[in-house]
Amino acid sequence: MSILRRIVEDMNHVEAALVPAHNSGYVALSLRQFDPSLFTNIAWESPPVASVPRAQLARFGWTFRELPALTEIDEPQDSGTLPADWIGNSDARE
Repeated sequence: MSILRRIVEDMNHVEAALVPAHNSGYVALSLRQFDPSLFTNIAWESPPVASVPRAQLARFGWTFRELPALTEIDEPQDSGTLPADWIGNSDARE
């Protein structure tokens, strides 16, 4: 199952889904409701980025699921870390 499908499925059972990045940030954060404090007081380029929304979700008492960590791809040089099956495979786009 693709990570996006898994996030969508998880949203039927929890209030948030977090996909952490191997670099201690996060790749995706899916929310059924929004609170701006999830994104305040975050040192974006520091190692514990994912710890801030994780702690806030717990503080709010929201149920959340944390999926396995992925490699963050946010710079052109990161494109070499794309999973091989994402390129040229129509099944990966479902």
